[in-house]
Amino acid sequence: MPAPALVQLEDVGRLEPVRVGVRFAETAAQGSDAGALRLADAPLAAGTTRAGPFALQIDFERAPGAATGRVVLRNASLTPLRLDALVLGLRWVTPPFPLLRFLQHGWQSWSYTGARDLDEAGTPQFPSGPWLRGLHHALPEPPADRSGWHESHLVGVVGVPPDGPACLAGVLEAGQSFGLVYLRRGEGGIAVELELCLERILEPGESYEPEPVRLALGRDANVLLEEFADDLGRRAGARTHAPFQAGWCTWYHFFHRIDEATFLRNLDALVRHRDELGVEVVQLDDGYQRAVGDWLETRSSFPSGLAALAGAIHQAGFVPGLWTAPFCVVPESRL
Repeated sequence: MPAPALVQLEDVGRLEPVRVGVRFAETAAQGSDAGALRLADAPLAAGTTRAGPFALQIDFERAPGAATGRVVLRNASLTPLRLDALVLGLRWVTPPFPLLRFLQHGWQSWSYTGARDLDEAGTPQFPSGPWLRGLHHALPEPPADRSGWHESHLVGVVGVPPDGPACLAGVLEAGQSFGLVYLRRGEGGIAVELELCLERILEPGESYEPEPVRLALGRDANVLLEEFADDLGRRAGARTHAPFQAGWCTWYHFFHRIDEATFLRNLDALVRHRDELGVEVVQLDDGYQRAVGDWLETRSSFPSGLAALAGAIHQAGFVPGLWTAPFCVVPESRL
């Protein structure tokens, strides 16, 4: 008999609970790792359960088409434990679709974000070692049991393109954890697992409640993402009191391949289309600086310098914007 659905929607399917797990390790008295990382799991259901040495209290708040899940973990052992991650596993039971796409959401601005096929291969292996993967992902290496899974950060949505049934799972982060969403095709549906990376020590008897997760089904992936963003913003204290500013930034088309002539050509285009676009801020992003760390010096492809460019933006009727990364330097900088 299938588990009661957490979320169910006609023509979209049902989201069933599968398992709850805890990645943990025993620790020495000083808090350093003293044992290998282990995974203890149990069936996922509202109420109390045990996963290895942890006592769990699980609650779900249901709404039409969505559910919010919360878990309180308690170290029920007599020794300190390193709480590495909380795992929540679900299954999206839906009619079989030959083509499914999913959003792979990146961890930071240099991480890949885009739509991919939900194929059998899973997320490709990172082309470099853990030291570099750790700059682009929440984890330097994925857990060994995640081979063949597709990975997304913070939120993932899988569905039928362009506007068919979709399933969303995300972590409502507010500074306590790094949320990962894993997806793959499985028996009886699509396996959906959230993993909250916590990396903290729990003393004997100590309890901890990570951030909640949001689960949703719908007929439009974009609507599901918008609803998730609204919920995330409310819970994380998004700054919404300031006036909304519309802007154009070089990064999102040119990335760091920008030069002065290209920048001024786009500035002219923004002037011509001012009434259509309503842009207020025109921002020069990465690629103008002489070297990373030399944020006030321009490279040869920006011969006029920053002051002249800011003046041109201002004269065109926009607010000048400039991107910097003040904590980044390279050996070639003059810092």
